[in-house]
Amino acid sequence: MKNLVFFLLLVIFVTCPARPLTGLAVVGPLTQTAFSCLYSSGYDIPIVRVYTVSGSYGVDPNADRTMINAYQANPYALYGYM
Repeated sequence: MKNLVFFLLLVIFVTCPARPLTGLAVVGPLTQTAFSCLYSSGYDIPIVRVYTVSGSYGVDPNADRTMINAYQANPYALYGYM
């Protein structure tokens, strides 16, 4: 069974083409239109700040709306960083 799983994973990784992705760190609120503009400019992945240390420690107040806007513009991939 382990050999079969290994073989299938090997086939998937060898036959699936990989391409580099371009990401952009987002610190602050962006609209869905702004994300659409970024995607059309060649960026693939928004990386949204979800935790802030400026002022008071905690969740970035803009993170939820920014992530929703990014997802609505292109639900391909979305990352957050702390």
